[in-house]
Order: sequence, then C-alpha cells, then structure tokens
Amino acid sequence: MLVRVMEAATMIYSKDRAEAARILEQAIERFRRDQEILGDPTFDRELELVEKLLELVVQGAPQGSLYGAS
Repeated sequence: MLVRVMEAATMIYSKDRAEAARILEQAIERFRRDQEILGDPTFDRELELVEKLLELVVQGAPQGSLYGAS
C-alpha cells in the first residue's frame, strides 16, 4: 500500500505539492492505525521512509527527473 501511495504522491508533486502531502499524510495515518492494531514492529522502517518523503514534500525538495518532472 505505501509504495503505491508514495508513487501517486510523487507523480502529482510537481503540479500540486499540497495534494501530494495530503495523500502521504492520509497514508501515514492509516499505516499507524494498522501498526497499532497488528503490533508489528517491522512496520517501523516503512513508516519512517514515508514520513521522510512527506518531510521532503513539505519542504519543497526538488524532484529532478523522477516521474517525468523537470
């Protein structure tokens, strides 16, 4: 789920940074709930990755040529 959400966010990032951040925030919220319910500590690394991507989106980091951005 997270990889698909991260891809969706990066595909629209160059056109709508706020929407990309919203998509990631919703995914993080859902993933945290799932993590609490399942109690699986292996989710920590994946959650950390998507949280770092959200930080980059919020900061307006350059996307480079990822997903056709320029």
